[in-house]
Amino acid sequence: MFRKLLFVLTVVGLTACAAPPADVPSGPQITADVIYGHKLGMALTLDVYGPEEPNGAGILLLNSASWVSPSCAFRVHGPDGHELDPTACTSINPSAMLEQGFTVFDVRHGSAPRFDVSEATADALQALSFVRDNASTFGVDSSRLGVWGASAGGQLALMLALASTGDSPPVRSAVVYMAPHSVEVTDPAMLELVPALNMPAQTQREVSPIYYVTPDAPPTLIVHGDQDAVVPIASGEAMHAALSAADVETDMIVLEGASHGFTGADAEEALASSVRWFERHLGN
Repeated sequence: MFRKLLFVLTVVGLTACAAPPADVPSGPQITADVIYGHKLGMALTLDVYGPEEPNGAGILLLNSASWVSPSCAFRVHGPDGHELDPTACTSINPSAMLEQGFTVFDVRHGSAPRFDVSEATADALQALSFVRDNASTFGVDSSRLGVWGASAGGQLALMLALASTGDSPPVRSAVVYMAPHSVEVTDPAMLELVPALNMPAQTQREVSPIYYVTPDAPPTLIVHGDQDAVVPIASGEAMHAALSAADVETDMIVLEGASHGFTGADAEEALASSVRWFERHLGN
């Protein structure tokens, strides 16, 4: 009887240690709701998307629209737990970056109307510090970090790239879509529409990326639609001109006929260009 029991236990043990079947679905390893800070008794969180074959580089995706975060729900609940929805916000979806081996940090910040742009910017900077300090835990090199964002997320990404250039190691590369180069707004209608912009003039200036351009800024790709009525293309052109004048490596892609928010072929072009830019600048 004892020998039979021992045999059964041995078989069970070997079965438990066996490799999973080949048809088990694979995908990004998602670590949800990682706390990178606190304020006013609330947790500030980010999600970590780990690729199947990491290349050692990380990208902070600033998930924001009108400084309300998150703007895109990339993470969904599936039968096996957290899953990435590749159809969400296709122009800035993490899936394409994961396929190339980048680890993506989906950063959320304190949202309007409770918090303004300056507070959202402070949150984003705190997230960057957290990722830098814990890079090895996430399997990334702290000297190989990029930032990525669209619209309000683009302003935040630019602030991380430009306002943190004195840090060591600095952000290595940035990609922004339809990003405001300045948040110095006085139009009452716009201030009512976007509460996060309601700040003193000096504070608006302090979180306007254009004032932080120096020759130390990282290579920056700007993508903008020429029919954008929310953040006019002049904003992207101003940032591109400032970076160029400072001898910073930069490029600007103009999507003809595109408005604020990219879809279809415009989304595909923006995403493909982003992947190529990060591959070029976040390599070993």
